[in-house]
Amino acid sequence: MRIILTRYILFFASNMFFLLQADAQLSALSVFKLEKENRHIKINCLFKNNDGYIFTGTDNGLYKFDGEKYSRIDFDNADYTDTVTAIFQDKQQKIWVGFNNGRIANIINKKLQYFNPEEGTPQKKITAFLQDKEDNIWFSTNGEGIYFIRNSKMYLVNKEEGLSDLHVSSLFLADNGDVLAGTDQGINICSIREGKTKVTVMGPRQGLPDYIVTSIIASTGSLIWVGLQDKGFCLFDYRSGKIMVPSVAREWKYGQ
Repeated sequence: MRIILTRYILFFASNMFFLLQADAQLSALSVFKLEKENRHIKINCLFKNNDGYIFTGTDNGLYKFDGEKYSRIDFDNADYTDTVTAIFQDKQQKIWVGFNNGRIANIINKKLQYFNPEEGTPQKKITAFLQDKEDNIWFSTNGEGIYFIRNSKMYLVNKEEGLSDLHVSSLFLADNGDVLAGTDQGINICSIREGKTKVTVMGPRQGLPDYIVTSIIASTGSLIWVGLQDKGFCLFDYRSGKIMVPSVAREWKYGQ
């Protein structure tokens, strides 16, 4: 593997040399430092909103990047700060922000305001958001499963509804309206039918190469790419239920 990596590095370096020779005006990389009192801030997540701004979730709160500089988005109470772990914009243009402690906030009048539903908010890290075709807002957690907001009421999807694991790393909306959740125990396909939540699990018994799913993103048609903890990645056709492992991933030795 060391030989292969060396070839890739040499290939990249030689091509960069000729590229820069051919176009001296090319600017391939810009660096924008995000610091506070000469301390580097840890970035946990990035999100591009519909206006093209980059929202940056950090261990020092939420920042907005306009292409030239970062500006911090404070809470309505300036004394608050929180570690941001997930960012999302819904169809109504509302920004949702999830935090490491399970709290959730929205940006209202350019300030962060905590979302305080009657049912309370989770006590575990928020990992992802999603809006389904019926405009319900879903959010996943690292330890409590999945929640969704329907008609201003919050509902929990956990093992009682058939969720295979409470540690959820990613959410994906399928064309048929189902919500796919990447968990530590496979892909959980969630659907709401006649007011009831149904969960179907896709794991190694159904052909998934690994239990731990770290990411889910769209491919083409009904195909999605599934990132795995140890076994690389695979393609999943959520309409047929078929799982396909590309040849390059069958002997995966490169980690998550």
